[in-house]
Amino acid sequence: MNAIGSLALPPVFVLCAVPVFVILFAIILRTLRHIPLFDGSNPVVLALCVTLLCMIGLHQVFVQPAAAEAAPANDARRSLDFLLLPYTAMALAMLLAFCLLLLHKVVRSQGYARVRAEIAKRRDHLAALRDLSKRALQDAMPRKPSRPHDKGRCGPVKHSNRLKELGTDLQKKEIRKWNS
Repeated sequence: MNAIGSLALPPVFVLCAVPVFVILFAIILRTLRHIPLFDGSNPVVLALCVTLLCMIGLHQVFVQPAAAEAAPANDARRSLDFLLLPYTAMALAMLLAFCLLLLHKVVRSQGYARVRAEIAKRRDHLAALRDLSKRALQDAMPRKPSRPHDKGRCGPVKHSNRLKELGTDLQKKEIRKWNS
């Protein structure tokens, strides 16, 4: 079950252990701060102790003891493994959840980037269609005279009362229908 020899790659072990320790410490500390039992106190010491127990448990599981080290008694090792088992399981669960949340965030941000690009593309397309429709409306409208209206030369503008007359004629017809 042990995967890494203790003498094989100590610098790699340290490079892996430091970020794991920081991640576990941050998660445990944040969790302890949200527990009402530790509301008035500072749970840094407890978080540090729990993180160290998690790291010892992970070391027991993933790093083989060196041949030069004196192996502890079989019963003592079993009891230590039994005591560290919950901390090891908790550390593995936290690291797995952290990795999954990080992966989810990366995938989601790429999905949002894709959606944002699609929205921008559609927005540009709609803006182009609006510009085309504005040009079509402007082309369909009659052109304004090039010279402004000169009252002195043409006289006052007389508006037709025909629209008012049509309105009143229609109203009179409706009144006749209702009266008959």
